[in-house]
Amino acid sequence: MGKSIKLKNFNFFYYVTQKPSLDLFKEHHHSDYEILYVRNGDGVYIVEDKEYLIWENSIFIIPPGKYHTFKKSPCVAYERYVINFDPNILPQNLRHDLIIYKKATKVCSELFQKIDEYLDHYPFDISEILTESLIKEIFITTSFGEDGEALTSTNTPDIVQKAIFYITNNLDKPITIESLANELFISPSRLTHAFQKTMHTGIITYARIKKMYKAQELIKSGLPLGEVAFSLGYTDYPTFFKTYKSFFAHSPSQYNKRKEGQN
Repeated sequence: MGKSIKLKNFNFFYYVTQKPSLDLFKEHHHSDYEILYVRNGDGVYIVEDKEYLIWENSIFIIPPGKYHTFKKSPCVAYERYVINFDPNILPQNLRHDLIIYKKATKVCSELFQKIDEYLDHYPFDISEILTESLIKEIFITTSFGEDGEALTSTNTPDIVQKAIFYITNNLDKPITIESLANELFISPSRLTHAFQKTMHTGIITYARIKKMYKAQELIKSGLPLGEVAFSLGYTDYPTFFKTYKSFFAHSPSQYNKRKEGQN
């Protein structure tokens, strides 16, 4: 059972899954912010190098470019709201790169229900305006407000955490399984198995994800495309171009044009 609404600057989803399984929760990443409000359910969620125990009435804010997936699916009916929204709806000074995980307040819970009501009872053009204001309120109060108990996280296995740290801090270098294993003093097969088991994706795929979102940042900053490719460890621009276009479904030169067209 659920609802899915896609509008210009945001997507809104509401789902209830009676018999959850990991097959329903694919690993993902995107250029938008994600707000995940778990109204009911449990499980273990991974965001980058941290594991989070999901509880009833908990809320996440996941910044753009952050890899996230379920490690353990909910054991009970899983009811959640998911909002993905374009960072450009926020003023620059309010955007952040922090992963927020809290117990949702009663007020926050009511805001999600109000979004649901707006989308049900108003035409799209009106509900979009009203909903966008509520999304901003949820984001700001959850990110910067003192209300709502901050929930804790635990580290992923040590070797996976070290691999993620190395990749994140060495995006300017070519990364292979062999070179990463040498840096971490572990066999390639053991590293590959540990990473895949924890993150549900391969090392090279994860490194590509981080490089491509970093590429978006550098392009947005105005760095020439050739320098973007070189700064991310690519020895030639055609390889970078092909990887970027395959990843985002548009060329590097189209990124800023697409953003301008959305504003």
